[in-house]
Amino acid sequence: MKKTFTFLVLFCALAIFAQNRVIAIKGPQTDAIATTLQEAVNLAKANDVIYMPDGIYELETLDKPVHIIGTGYNPNVEKATSVTRINTDGKTLKITEAASGSILEGAEFHNIEFTEGKAHDVTMKRILANNIKGYGENGYAKNNTFIEVMVKNRLEYFKNSYVYNSVARFFNNIDNSLIKNCTGSSVNAYYSGGWNYSATYPSYYSMSNTIIENSIGVHTYNLNNCTLVNTHFTNDWNKFKALFKNVTSDTPAYTQDYHFAEDASISGADISKMGIYNGDYPWKENAHPFAPMVKEDNSYLDVQNEQFKIKVRVIPQTR
Repeated sequence: MKKTFTFLVLFCALAIFAQNRVIAIKGPQTDAIATTLQEAVNLAKANDVIYMPDGIYELETLDKPVHIIGTGYNPNVEKATSVTRINTDGKTLKITEAASGSILEGAEFHNIEFTEGKAHDVTMKRILANNIKGYGENGYAKNNTFIEVMVKNRLEYFKNSYVYNSVARFFNNIDNSLIKNCTGSSVNAYYSGGWNYSATYPSYYSMSNTIIENSIGVHTYNLNNCTLVNTHFTNDWNKFKALFKNVTSDTPAYTQDYHFAEDASISGADISKMGIYNGDYPWKENAHPFAPMVKEDNSYLDVQNEQFKIKVRVIPQTR
């Protein structure tokens, strides 16, 4: 009877693991698994890597430096293992100062906020979010890096930061920074009587001492002491979308094609160096994130000790 009960418990444990996606936490002193992202962050030590499978997860506060790798945010990418979504129910991920040095990549978020503007040296790669905000009680978040991010609305309030090969509806209040090979897609904010702020903001808005290089957008406004290098702003939404193969909305989306149209040309600028498919971090054809794949799964049932041993080896996908 005891053996029957034991096997029943073990069978139930196996069923639970089968139903819950396993999150792997790896580090010099860590080799653990979790079934929730919060549990994974709790188990992780500073600078450990958290490998996320596809699915929907919740995390309201990140308060330690970790490297979170998801499977991606584009469900149409054949080589990605589906999509990792975090806080898609409208909640905001708050990154505290204690999480400075974190790396987030290959996941979709609702909103991301740098609490009190203190978090620094955070890197985001291939992230999809509605808004990424660096402003808090202590001013703008500083020394952060954004690579191949897609922001449906605003990337705003950062200083001494780097933004590479990213698409956002608005780049706002990014000071003393470098914005390179980016696309700002907001629709026309200007009409004959002035700026219609109730409708939208310009693509690049209210910045000081920032270099904008090899980038494109619709409008700019209130750029103070900024340096523009090989940039182009159409001042007209129809002219803007005509430059690309398939852009129909000013809300960035993976369904749109930000390659320049074959007949696109820009007077006075070198279009071969512009946009997200050029520069230091060019988007790849059918780009997929640096995401984990299960290389080996040698998990087994230890009947004698009544334990389910999980031995999974994960490796990143190649680009």
